[in-house]
Amino acid sequence: MNSPPFQCLDAPDLDLDYGYDATGAGGPLLMVTPADEVRELSTRTPAEAIEAERDLRGVSAHQAILNLQDRGELTAEVAGPALARAVQELNVVSAIEASTEAVWLQRLEQDLACIPPTDKSAYVEAVAKCPELALNDRSRRLGMLRRMENITAATASGGDVDCPRLAARRLVRYWEERRNVFGDDLCYLPMTLHGAMRDEVASVMAHRVHRILPEVDRGGRAVLLSDVSKAVRETLSIKSEMKHLWYIFECLCENRDALARGVVTISDYGGATIGHFDPGLLRRQHTIMAEVFPLHLRSIHLIYPNE
Repeated sequence: MNSPPFQCLDAPDLDLDYGYDATGAGGPLLMVTPADEVRELSTRTPAEAIEAERDLRGVSAHQAILNLQDRGELTAEVAGPALARAVQELNVVSAIEASTEAVWLQRLEQDLACIPPTDKSAYVEAVAKCPELALNDRSRRLGMLRRMENITAATASGGDVDCPRLAARRLVRYWEERRNVFGDDLCYLPMTLHGAMRDEVASVMAHRVHRILPEVDRGGRAVLLSDVSKAVRETLSIKSEMKHLWYIFECLCENRDALARGVVTISDYGGATIGHFDPGLLRRQHTIMAEVFPLHLRSIHLIYPNE
C-alpha cells in the first residue's frame, strides 16, 4: 500500500480538512465536496456570511463586510446598513480594547519587575545594551499578551488566569533564547540583515532552506516551507540554520495572517539523506515557535515522496 505523501504530527488545535483512504486505494478523501460547499454558501444569511469571513480571515466585522462586498457576495442593499452597524460596533470595541491593552501592559511591566534579576539576566542585559529594542517593543508585548490569552481561553477549565504574568515570563524567555541563538555579540543588535543577521546574509542567500510562502492556505494561515535537502551540513551549520529560523519567526510576527490565524509548517524531505536531517533542530524549531514567539503553531507536515 502506498503511504500518504506526508505524515502529520500532533500540534495544538490541529485542524485538517482532508483525509486518506484506509481501504488501501490511496489518495485524498474530500470531507466537503464542491457541491456541499455551493449548497452551504447559497443558504447562509448575510449575518452568517459576515461571521464566517471574520472567522476565516481573522478580521473585524467592518473589514469582513468590505471583503464580501468586493467579491460580490453581499449586495449593496444589505451591506450598507450592516456596514453602518459594524462601524459603530468597531468604535466601541476599539475603545474597550485600547483600555484593556493599557491595563494589561501596565500589569506586564509590574510582573516583569517582580521577576528576580538572576532569572531574567538576558532581559536585564537587553535593557542596558539596547533599551530601544527591549523597552519600546509594544507590539511584541501585546503579541505575547494576546497569545497567552488565546492559550488560556482554550485550555483553562475555570478560574482566573494571570495572562500578564505568563506573558512576562514568555518575554523573559524570548531574550534568553535569543541570546542562546545569537550569542552576546549579536543578540542585542536589531534583528535585520545588517544587524544581528549580518554574518548570515551570504548563507541565507546561498541555501534558502526555509521560506514563508507568499500565499496563505485555505484557512488563511501563513505557511512556512522547509526544503531539507538544501541543508548541506558542510556549508550550513546547525547554529547558522537556527539563526535563519529565528529571523523567519521574527518576520512571521510582522505577518498579520500568521498572528491572526496561526502558522502551518511543511518540511519537504524529497532528495534529502540522513545527513540532512537533524531531529534536535526540528524539535527546537517547533518549540521556539510555539513557546517563545507569539505564534500559534496550527499543524506540522512532513513530506516523504514515494520513490
